[in-house]
Amino acid sequence: MHRASAEAKAKRIIGEELRRQGWKEADILARRKNDPLRLELAARLRRETTVSMKGIAERVRLGSLKAANLNLHDYVSRSAARRTAERPFFYFQVRKPRGSILKA
Repeated sequence: MHRASAEAKAKRIIGEELRRQGWKEADILARRKNDPLRLELAARLRRETTVSMKGIAERVRLGSLKAANLNLHDYVSRSAARRTAERPFFYFQVRKPRGSILKA
């Protein structure tokens, strides 16, 4: 993906998220830099575009590149741990292999 199309896609995603949250551009600045909704927007940009982390930090106003990397990494790690913890214990089923000599 070329830089111009990546930037256009990032702009579209930001617009979508702002509309979904009912925010205006100024509302991004009113929230903390480690606000979960801001970090979710940054995580979506990271997943769906090739925009650099520096570009994401500037667009979503996450502060310096180092702080943005740290906050985003922590947020994504906590989100993954939360999703894993929400799965029921029996999430993975144990199946008998095909052609097994064991009879049930």
